[in-house]
Amino acid sequence: MEVRKGELNLTAEGRIEKNINQINAAGWMHDFKSVSCNLHLPPGWRLFFAKRVDRISNTWINKWSLFDIFLTLFIAAAMYKLMGIPAGITALITLTLVHTEFTGLSWVILILLGAIALNRVIPAGMFKNIINLCRRITLLGLILLLLPLIFFHIRNAVYPQLEGF
Repeated sequence: MEVRKGELNLTAEGRIEKNINQINAAGWMHDFKSVSCNLHLPPGWRLFFAKRVDRISNTWINKWSLFDIFLTLFIAAAMYKLMGIPAGITALITLTLVHTEFTGLSWVILILLGAIALNRVIPAGMFKNIINLCRRITLLGLILLLLPLIFFHIRNAVYPQLEGF
């Protein structure tokens, strides 16, 4: 069923009086081999979670693993220790929203945090200059990685129908 103009004239042929969690998938008391369903979301929409489904892919929750959660929390804690509470909260929110779409971002931020931490504790000298150069190169790489992601999200916000392209 598709409703285009916001008006719906629908007549029900039956009524279910019992708990909706007890409805058979086939509607009858017969065995069947399989049931499948495709969910088509409007452009720009994503499925957050679906329960009581045997197999579902591409939901936001299903893309997270235990390691992803640990890595996100570790980076947020490191940002908090190195740069303060606002940076830690910003890192936690940003990585929570972006990590499933762009996992490489976490690794680049982790390298950058390592270079920042080493730069603070190493005494002046040649090794500190090398670490400082590594920090600058990593920061430049982070900016170059973020630019396409930012443009992609701006384009999808303005033109959501272009999401697959």
